[in-house]
Amino acid sequence: FFCRALRPVEARLQVRNSAPGRLLKKFAKSAAVLYTKPKDLSGKEMPMKILVLSDSHGAVSPMEQAVEQTSPDLILHLGDCWRDGERLHDRFPSIPLEQVPGNCDFRPTEPAERLLELRGKRILLCHGHTYGVKQSLVTAGFAAEEQQLDLFLFGHTHRPLVDRRGRTLFLNPGSIGAPTRPSYGVVTIQDGQLDGRTWWLA
Repeated sequence: FFCRALRPVEARLQVRNSAPGRLLKKFAKSAAVLYTKPKDLSGKEMPMKILVLSDSHGAVSPMEQAVEQTSPDLILHLGDCWRDGERLHDRFPSIPLEQVPGNCDFRPTEPAERLLELRGKRILLCHGHTYGVKQSLVTAGFAAEEQQLDLFLFGHTHRPLVDRRGRTLFLNPGSIGAPTRPSYGVVTIQDGQLDGRTWWLA
């Protein structure tokens, strides 16, 4: 289920299937810079920039614009549509990309969510429909507490959101495929600090 043409490194990616209680452990295939802590000439840790996309619904061009505007180290696509993520990676093969399926993707063999550990931060990727995020973040909040997450990423609502609850930052990048105001999210990790923001596509 990993995107092709990515270099394998020693970094664990935990994958939770949609089937209850089933947890698989895999090795992530991503650029080594993501899982190490590169430093500049002064010895300061360089930031890791993550572009978060969701709900593209066939609109690949806005995703390409977001990549060009942000120059990310990693791209995360939170579903709807899976094929858009593959097409984006074909366009930028040197940038690692991870994704999860959405409610419109019809990919029962793909895990509904993924748990990444990047620079010591626990990050959950999901589309959000399995947590009922259109109604509330109550179920998502319980999951974040149970799994001791630093970042809970979801889409589905098409509405940008950044909300910190306890140790967990909840981020919804909105819809990059929205016909009027497409949006995306940017997460940075540096010196043990995690920051997340949403942006309207310029």
